[in-house]
Amino acid sequence: MKPGHVLSFSAEQVSAKGARYHTWLVPVWMDGKLARYVHVGLRGGEKAAADSCFMPLAPGKHTFHVGEITGAGVTVEVPTRLWMIGQRDRDPGDLVFKAGADHKIRPGAQFTVGVSDPAKDWPAVQPGPLDKWAGKQTRTNVVTFRVNDPLAGSGAYLVLKLMDAHPNRPPMLHVELNGCRQELQVRAGVSQESLHHPKPDTSFRQIIVFPSGTLKAGENTLKITSHAGGWIVYDGLELHPM
Repeated sequence: MKPGHVLSFSAEQVSAKGARYHTWLVPVWMDGKLARYVHVGLRGGEKAAADSCFMPLAPGKHTFHVGEITGAGVTVEVPTRLWMIGQRDRDPGDLVFKAGADHKIRPGAQFTVGVSDPAKDWPAVQPGPLDKWAGKQTRTNVVTFRVNDPLAGSGAYLVLKLMDAHPNRPPMLHVELNGCRQELQVRAGVSQESLHHPKPDTSFRQIIVFPSGTLKAGENTLKITSHAGGWIVYDGLELHPM
């Protein structure tokens, strides 16, 4: 499902003088093209009550007109990406890159989009419960972010950009967005050396898809839990509406 916008309007341009009650089909135009008709109920001598309709949108800017294509209309912008942590550079240097004993005392990340700093708040390494050097603990990284109304009710997909993973015991991740949980078996990595000296040629990506209705207006929460297996090294991650 594409992102959508709930378009609210009043049908003042429709006259119903002398009529006790009328139901009108009013055209809704999107980007200069007829998108759909909506029903508007009017009573004689009164303005129409506000009505609304859900419009599926592709990413980008869209302009709406109701009734006739006059004036500036209403402009809605749907982003192609909700947020990104870490750059697309196959280098974890812009994240908190520490391995070994440091992870025995780090319970996991708490990251707020627009407030937190990836270089201070997002660890490049997420150990798994089989990693003895990190205390053999399950860890959860949490991202909180806000979504505007045009994207409420949409699905999303998460792109995990990884430098490498445990070559023999890659992790099983539980990835949860607003209570909708998906499981991801990370593919086997290349080298244990990536824990200390990751190289661009070992990097790869994996995608998790969340269904329509997962995103909500206001605050949203994403959780990434290392449920089983070993470590991963992040290059970054990004969330897109769908």
